Amino acid sequence: MTVPEVIPFEVTEDLPSRGRLAVGASAGTGKTWTLAALATRYVAERGVPVGELLVVTFTRAAAAELRERIRTRFASTARDLEALAPGSEHPDPLVAHLLGGTADECAERRRRLERAVVDFDTATITTIHGFCAQVLAAQGNTGPFDPAAVLVQDPSEIVDSVVADVLVEAALDPTPDPDSDPPGASIPLPSSSRLGALARIVLSNPGIRIVASNAKPTDELVAELTRRVVERVDERLLLTGGVTFDDQLSRVAELLEQDADLRRTLSTQFTVVMIDESQDTDPVQWAALSRAFEGSPSVTIVVGDPKQAIYSFRGGDVHNYLDAVGRAEQRRTLTTNFRSDVAVVSALNRLAADAELGHPEIVYEKVEPAPALSGRSLHVRGAPAPGLWVRSVTDPHQRETTKKLVDVSRARWTVAEDLAGRVVELVDHGEVVDADGTRKPVRPEDIAVLIRARSDAAPVQRALLERGVASVVIGAGSVTSSLAASHWRWLIEGLKRPSDARLARAVGTSWFFDVAVDDLAAGLGADPDGRGADTLTHIQESLLAWGDVLRRQGVAALVERVWRDGDIRARVLSRPTGERDLTDLDHIAELLHLATGGRPVGAEVLGERFDALDDPDDEAVEDPDAVRRRVDSDTSAVRIMTIHVAKGLEFPVVCCPTLWSMSYLDASSRTYHDPDSGDRVLDVSDPPDAALKTHAQSEADGEHRRLTYVALTRALHTTLVWWVPAGPSDRSGLARVLFGEGDAPGTAAVPDDWHAAVDVITDRVHELGADDVVRVELVPPDPPSVPMRRDLRSTVDADDRLELATLGRTLDRSAGRWSFTAMTARARHDAPTEHRPAGAGTVHDPDDPTLGDASDGDEQHPAPPVLFDGLGAGAAFGTMVHSALEAVDFTGDLEGQLAEVLDVPWSNVEHDQVPRLVRAIAATIHTPLGDA
Repeated sequence: MTVPEVIPFEVTEDLPSRGRLAVGASAGTGKTWTLAALATRYVAERGVPVGELLVVTFTRAAAAELRERIRTRFASTARDLEALAPGSEHPDPLVAHLLGGTADECAERRRRLERAVVDFDTATITTIHGFCAQVLAAQGNTGPFDPAAVLVQDPSEIVDSVVADVLVEAALDPTPDPDSDPPGASIPLPSSSRLGALARIVLSNPGIRIVASNAKPTDELVAELTRRVVERVDERLLLTGGVTFDDQLSRVAELLEQDADLRRTLSTQFTVVMIDESQDTDPVQWAALSRAFEGSPSVTIVVGDPKQAIYSFRGGDVHNYLDAVGRAEQRRTLTTNFRSDVAVVSALNRLAADAELGHPEIVYEKVEPAPALSGRSLHVRGAPAPGLWVRSVTDPHQRETTKKLVDVSRARWTVAEDLAGRVVELVDHGEVVDADGTRKPVRPEDIAVLIRARSDAAPVQRALLERGVASVVIGAGSVTSSLAASHWRWLIEGLKRPSDARLARAVGTSWFFDVAVDDLAAGLGADPDGRGADTLTHIQESLLAWGDVLRRQGVAALVERVWRDGDIRARVLSRPTGERDLTDLDHIAELLHLATGGRPVGAEVLGERFDALDDPDDEAVEDPDAVRRRVDSDTSAVRIMTIHVAKGLEFPVVCCPTLWSMSYLDASSRTYHDPDSGDRVLDVSDPPDAALKTHAQSEADGEHRRLTYVALTRALHTTLVWWVPAGPSDRSGLARVLFGEGDAPGTAAVPDDWHAAVDVITDRVHELGADDVVRVELVPPDPPSVPMRRDLRSTVDADDRLELATLGRTLDRSAGRWSFTAMTARARHDAPTEHRPAGAGTVHDPDDPTLGDASDGDEQHPAPPVLFDGLGAGAAFGTMVHSALEAVDFTGDLEGQLAEVLDVPWSNVEHDQVPRLVRAIAATIHTPLGDA
């Protein structure tokens, strides 16, 4: 295959009126800006109503950003068109283009954009799942699917149950093993964990095919059982009225394939369709979108970057994007990087030029640095920093084999130590110099450490902490799997049974008491002075008292009492990871308070609510993201996150300590594309066919190259990477960047002699003319100790110092919260009386608890009777009242009609209460609305 010619995209070029336009958007080239600009042009120039605009992206956060950016673009462009005369020059090419018409044309464009801002809520800017949910909802009861189906976000519990059933059935009806010796033995069954893992892979990869490449009876049975589990899970969901996100997608794709009328409706409803991050779609997602609009009169704009396709683990298939682009009538590419300094862009352009990233059609494309950033750079110790800073780790004293020089575990700590030293140097001696000469010191929050997995964060955090540098881990998983969750669980178990000495001792060793084990020896034969008994008694008495607070006042009061009695904040903050631990403790406390509705509960109920926190389908967990761990500090701190989390983000300085690290595929399950059919398959063979194993590993290596590309394109000013010759690092994406392509496809030209690695990299940098933008350095085996960072107080501006807050405005004492009670009271207070003329005195909020029974000596009027008091409440009562209001003629005999409607055997009101209810509803109807 050949890579198509790159045609730069111009925001002012002719807009397509139908068909598909594919726009390739390399990292930092202004993808979101381009989408907003295109939407603005279609509305302003073509007169497309904003309600006919459909923008689909990958995540809710991206959808929210696009919505805000597009609306802001509409509003700002409308203001520019109003303020400037037709033909005026403007630095923004979009505004300059829209000013290029006649006065009437410019005025009409402005009016269209202003109308679009007013009607912006009619635009559909959502995720792929959101779009599919809207399509299904629009079908209502007339569609082939149940509109009342309950969304199941995580079917793990169902999967586990089905796996158990399937394994029991298979055990009761064993499959004979034709290869057994002696004959008659049955094929061994897979473990429940393996079968469940395989089923989850299939369920999260719609359309994937299950195969056993080596055709062994054992593996064929595993494949069959996996298919059976997946089928049963679908059946179980159908029977229980549940539906997963992937079910929604599959149903919409199926519906669109069968229903031509629905396709015509959608193409009429949406005349402009924009698909963002299209490289991350899975086959079913793309099937739904393509079937909806392919061949329709709508124009479809597909925007994506196959070099950033890194989500195969959750079903993303870059081949969908390549197919979509191949079918496009027009192809364009964004070629200017508006994110990074010249040094960063130049370093990658030279080292990664034409690098293949896992597929012949996915190659690194050179981009041009934005002219506006030409004078910006990072300086360290007064000298310009390189765009790419390579630190090579080797140890000449250790050589395990000819292909493995450095021990992997040792290398991770060596890299972490060196990274911390470089961070200290950047914070103490680094500054960003803008084009106008303005200098800004590098702060810890300017630095991001991008890792492959969350488990890589620990050594980095520890090394930074030892040098006095704060750090936070972003997106660090669920708080329910944190250490704080374990301590909360011990506390809850102790609250359930405070008399249980074993549970009390467990709580005693937690953060809530922090008692030494020696002091908890009561009853264990090692308590000669009775100290342990006294300690245990104190713990049990505390648990008893705390449980009483929980039962009488709820979680909030419990937390306040426990935190105060145990001085929890001081105790936990004294730990090395105190801020992280305290944040998690408080986070779980808040979740438990919300889960219990703030009501008093018993310890048993609290335990149930705690167990349900990590269940995204539990009705008490309104937001599944609520359990995601929070940032543990608002101080100036280095940010640590996975490369997947960092995708789409940018940082002044980026450190990549683990790009050299590679891993082999799981021997028991591999996903790859069938070389013959192109289908995505899950190979359950263990071991798999040798040729297919190599093919699968090659695809995984390609994704690692794309992951490397994402990491190396996040920085504004400089990127630091570490090269370690260990394990399979010669297959890594970083190896291709540093050493160039090898002789075999998909390989890097890594030297056989690992000692020569630094020299080889240095020589290649020199040959490519990149000495000015790439620096290569050797990390010494025994690096000198790096001092702790200098005190940042000297670099803090005076305006950043803490000072006593002062109130700089006059409070409006007449302001307050509005409520129906408050408005009624205001009306009574404002009514003229013989004691007070209209407008005199102060109106008080009747909801204000600080007011007494009287105020200002005014006469207190008795409250009017509450007509509905004691008649009923709740949804059923409200529905009955609304039904009555719909059934009567307001111009006729209200009370007679109401009595006839309400005095029926199936009414929710007692017979003797009907007259009161009739009067109450009639009075409601007769009550005027304000001046009406």
